Amino acid sequence: MSLMIDHLIVCVGDLVGAARSFRDRFGLDSVEGGRHPGHGTANRIVPLGDSYIELVAVVDPSEAEASTFGRWASGRVGSTGVVDAVSIRTDDMSALCTRLDLESTAMSRQRPDGIELKWSVAGVDLAFEESLPFFIEWHVPEGQMPGRADVVHDREVTGVEEIVLSGERARLERWTEDVPHIRCVQGAASVVSVSLATPEGPLHLDS
Repeated sequence: MSLMIDHLIVCVGDLVGAARSFRDRFGLDSVEGGRHPGHGTANRIVPLGDSYIELVAVVDPSEAEASTFGRWASGRVGSTGVVDAVSIRTDDMSALCTRLDLESTAMSRQRPDGIELKWSVAGVDLAFEESLPFFIEWHVPEGQMPGRADVVHDREVTGVEEIVLSGERARLERWTEDVPHIRCVQGAASVVSVSLATPEGPLHLDS
């Protein structure tokens, strides 16, 4: 079973404004993602190759109120720090769910060009409640992965440098076992810090 960082979620109040801020602060551009049916949210994608940053905003408050993900996204806007959640990619969701006693859920969204992206997730509720990473398995060709979207950044980013997660350290280490670039520390549950790898050195996504 292969495990790697898939994406980072940043909850924002306004997608267009957040995209502009990301470019101004970090030199990273984004592309329109799409709506999440049933959750009242939409996203923009900051492609990073093998991984990406997902800017998420509530676009239908009434629909979001009926969704766990929508309520979480709404409640995280304005929270301390930049990154609200971390997603880990697996190529064997069944084996992972067996190891961690989880159940997977199928999800999808339609890109602006009409292509439907499909994936499965597991551990999402625990990500919301305890700031644990959640898991994702994509069911799309490599070229349709969100991190592969065509975009021109103002700086070169080669991937994730390091993610520091805080919580019950032993549990975090079991949860993220064999995932590169994650460091776990004891403390209150949170995404402590995230840095991206660039030729000039780490790019810190600080508050």
